Amino acid sequence: MHASTSTETCIIGAGLSGLLRVYRLQQASHRSLLIEARDRPGGRIFTSRYGREHGEFGATWFWPHHHRMKRLIQEFDIPIVDQYRQGITIQQIHPSFPPQYFDQPAYEDGTMRLAHGSSSLIERLAATLPQSDILFDWPVQRINAASSSNIRLTSIHGQELCVKRVIIAAPPQNMLRRVSFEPELPQHWQNHAMTTTTWMGHVGKCICWFDTAFWRDAGFNGAGFFAGATISELHDVSNSSDGPGALMGFLNADGLPTDSQALRQELVLRQLEHIFPDVRQHFQHYEDYLWFNDPLCHSAPPREHPLAIDKSREALFGNTFFDNRLFWAGSETSRHFPGYLEGAIAAAERCVEQVLSA
Repeated sequence: MHASTSTETCIIGAGLSGLLRVYRLQQASHRSLLIEARDRPGGRIFTSRYGREHGEFGATWFWPHHHRMKRLIQEFDIPIVDQYRQGITIQQIHPSFPPQYFDQPAYEDGTMRLAHGSSSLIERLAATLPQSDILFDWPVQRINAASSSNIRLTSIHGQELCVKRVIIAAPPQNMLRRVSFEPELPQHWQNHAMTTTTWMGHVGKCICWFDTAFWRDAGFNGAGFFAGATISELHDVSNSSDGPGALMGFLNADGLPTDSQALRQELVLRQLEHIFPDVRQHFQHYEDYLWFNDPLCHSAPPREHPLAIDKSREALFGNTFFDNRLFWAGSETSRHFPGYLEGAIAAAERCVEQVLSA
């Protein structure tokens, strides 16, 4: 199926970076079309709902020095909540060793979350765009820029679009694995992209809901760090001090059963029992999402923290291809806080400037 469009710019990826880029271009009277492989916006911003409660499978926190994020939520008047910090933090350096307890915060001062979930920002951005400007279930398979007049996009379903300019707001490593480019991108660029880890791509996340945040009454802040266990990190993501409690855990992919959520739930509860013996008395509900099992996100574990990776990344990813007709601008391409919400915003702002000046 072929579909021509008068839109000059097509943006691939409806995560925070892609949505913000469409919004900013729209403000500059530059119409663009957004296509997304999933059936929802947000990308790795993915808020789970349980009754009136919510928890994050994806991006969760930001900090006072994330000035772009602060400006954006002020622009949309989105309320925030401070991360709960008071009480004991747990650390276990090996499953066979007893846990250690530290009466100190696990988070730096000023750690914040969006009060109604990270997806509230996505919903506000998406609401500013005409429905016709976002196409879901559109996984790109081929990008053909052989013509000097247009770029032809083809999906795995056989859909086609012809546009003048393409911005890719998706993880570079995963795009190169799934999409063919004609002509091929420079080899040195591909080598760099394939070694750029997709943030969240090597883990899963789980959320356990409880009748109350009972650990707080026992003097714990809900934070824990565990080596070689089912949950590698644990965090209190309760929405209020007097309602149901919620713990979010990062799931270790090694040895985790991918075919049974019930079995994963049992493994998580067994681990929690070692630190909170009465956890099952308060337990209400479990959900998880395995990013390492998601073909749009899967990535090998990072060799080093994203903030420590070569600062030249933006100079490389900031390059344009095919005579200024192809741009890369996902969160991983940002020099500033790559992989974080702040990085997604920084990449969007940089690319908007590039497009408008092209």
